[in-house]
Amino acid sequence: MNSLYAAVLAIIISLVRRLPSDQAEVMATAISETAQTREEAAMLLTVSYYETGFRSRGPVIPFGLSGAPRACQLGLAYCAGVSLRSLRRAARCSKQMDRVFGFYHTGRCVPDPYSTRQARSYQGFLRRLPEQ
Repeated sequence: MNSLYAAVLAIIISLVRRLPSDQAEVMATAISETAQTREEAAMLLTVSYYETGFRSRGPVIPFGLSGAPRACQLGLAYCAGVSLRSLRRAARCSKQMDRVFGFYHTGRCVPDPYSTRQARSYQGFLRRLPEQ
């Protein structure tokens, strides 16, 4: 088993205990196969946790891609890729993660209370992910 996948799955399960195991596994697969670095995996974990609680079915748009809902209709891996491209673009605005998440949500490289909470979670996720 891939160590990144195992760590991502463990994080998901620890955060949302009531999430069906198949949902946790699907999200862990999408995140670990899409991310090229542990930092990217932590960013995808963060937006997925805050936006959908790691759900990928039902009346949710995975990874909070409300601006690109059709991307997620093409498949979860494609959706994760679109989210990651948006996160990479956001990361160009600043090295400070509260600003990066602010940009991801608003298009402005400005932190707000929501993006500040996300930045703290990102740091916690990053510490739990294995070095690659």
